[in-house]
Amino acid sequence: MKKYKYYIMSFTLLIFLGLTSCKDTYEIHEDFIADGEVIYATKVDSLFTLPGNNRLEITGFISNAFNVEEIIVYWNKGENSQTFPYSKSENDTDPIQLVVEGLEEQSYEFNVYSKDSDGNTSIKVVTFGTVYGENFRSNLEPRGINSFAVGADNNATVSLKPGFEVTKGTEIKFTNLSGVETVNTVLAEESETVLDQVDMTAPVMYRTFYVPTAPDEDGNETSIDEFGSDWATYELPNVFASIFASVVLEPISGGVNVNWENPDNVELTFDFMNMDKQDNEVVNTLTSSESTGTFMFTAMKSEEQEIEIKITDIYGNSQAMSFTVTPLPAAGKGNWSIVDFSTEEAGGEGPTNGYATAAIDGDPGTFWHSNWSSTGSSYPHHLTIDMGTEKNIAGFEIFRRSGAGGGATVHEFWVSSDNVNFTKVSTLNAALDSNDGFFTSADVNTTGRYVKYVAIEGPNSFTYLGEINVIERLDNSDWSIVDFSTEEAGGEGPTNGYATAAIDGDTGTFWHSNWSSTGSSYPHHLTIDLGSEKSIASFEIFRRSGAGGGAIVHEFWVSSDNVTFTKVATLNAALDSNDGFLAEADAITTGRYVKYVAIEGPNSFTYLGEIKIYGVMD
Repeated sequence: MKKYKYYIMSFTLLIFLGLTSCKDTYEIHEDFIADGEVIYATKVDSLFTLPGNNRLEITGFISNAFNVEEIIVYWNKGENSQTFPYSKSENDTDPIQLVVEGLEEQSYEFNVYSKDSDGNTSIKVVTFGTVYGENFRSNLEPRGINSFAVGADNNATVSLKPGFEVTKGTEIKFTNLSGVETVNTVLAEESETVLDQVDMTAPVMYRTFYVPTAPDEDGNETSIDEFGSDWATYELPNVFASIFASVVLEPISGGVNVNWENPDNVELTFDFMNMDKQDNEVVNTLTSSESTGTFMFTAMKSEEQEIEIKITDIYGNSQAMSFTVTPLPAAGKGNWSIVDFSTEEAGGEGPTNGYATAAIDGDPGTFWHSNWSSTGSSYPHHLTIDMGTEKNIAGFEIFRRSGAGGGATVHEFWVSSDNVNFTKVSTLNAALDSNDGFFTSADVNTTGRYVKYVAIEGPNSFTYLGEINVIERLDNSDWSIVDFSTEEAGGEGPTNGYATAAIDGDTGTFWHSNWSSTGSSYPHHLTIDLGSEKSIASFEIFRRSGAGGGAIVHEFWVSSDNVTFTKVATLNAALDSNDGFLAEADAITTGRYVKYVAIEGPNSFTYLGEIKIYGVMD
């Protein structure tokens, strides 16, 4: 009976508590439903932001938003907002792209709401983003220029350094030779462009565009705007213009000498381009940091033509210029002919090479070759030249087949006036192991119309020869002394001592530097006017007969105007016998004035018995 009593009391207590709880729940929601039931608009979903230039794009999607008419974005804790209209498509889900304009450069929290036609708003959706602007843009640098190569045709190839994931296009602005401003665009994945007919006297400017964030893993952009760097100005290294301004071109027999100055000793690579006599392009390259430089174009036609010089620095920047030149005619060989030869290779080496005539065409790049394609041949090999008239012969210069050894190592030179009776006047024992000319003097100065070259022996049965020049002693009858450092006037007699004694054709007379009045010291010099432009190949000097003690270092300089001189030879020799001492020019050149300079010796004075000058035969 007592147990039932307890059950009744517990049940009564539960009923009381339940009634009390329902009343409290109602009181809690009473304020929210006082004006009726709360309805929320459909919210946006999956938001993310794409940064831009003082703006930002919020993207995402919204689903089943039948009554939604607009989407509102708040920022700065609700102080600023922007409203975007929305119209549902036929699809269940629509993408949204909300571009918020007029933002300052900083990071933001955005609260996004949708709002339907009844004025109901959605639950707040929060997203974050960063906006970029001038601070970001002003710190951008244009994509680096790796190299800038200006060709002789005034087209410039520009190579850019690699970009980054955020790198976009690079604009290069230049003025062409017609005065028209032009802009080339190099895409991010490209590295090179060509500026057509660029005027390098006008500025060349460039800038690069970037995005603030890299594309995603699928290659999609993650920002909406590109930012351009400031314009930068490109300038070629000054050394190019400096060197080209110093270039001096000197036509020589079958070629051109090029001289230049590089006073800052910048290490540079020079490419020299020309066309040979067969209209094939020839390119020679040298690298130098010397303060002065020289190069000789050879094997060229004796007519007006273009040569090109390209200079490249160690960074790959380069500039090329073309020059119009006219090489001198091949050294007096216009009326020469081949009247005899042992064999020749007729056709097997092409339309020019192989034939004996290639040895006298003024072009060391062509060559005579003994026969190999039919009967073959063996030593000795020879050819005979008819020079057309009697000539005064002082020596010979021969060239190997360009770039090829293996020819003759013993060479004989024979002279005749009638092509019947020949006299051997010189023997040269030399393997022609470079493309330079090999010079040999005649045992005695002689005259003749016919020259026979004989290849006596070599490492193979065949031989070849690139070119043969005949050297003559220049006639001194028109020579005069136009300048000298000092002379001994009277102290050595009526003839000796005077500078004119060095060019009177008599090795028994001599020029002497002054000793009787002011005295003199090294260097000593005298300058000779040859009377007209001459081809110059070598110099021969004689001491004061029977007397040593003169100069031991001798320089020879050549000029066409008696103002600008070029050193062409140096002889380091004490003149310790009455024989002549020969100095060959670095290259066969032309000039009217020759300056002999005595550089040093064991005493302060010097003397010279005679100077003879030799040139390639006209």
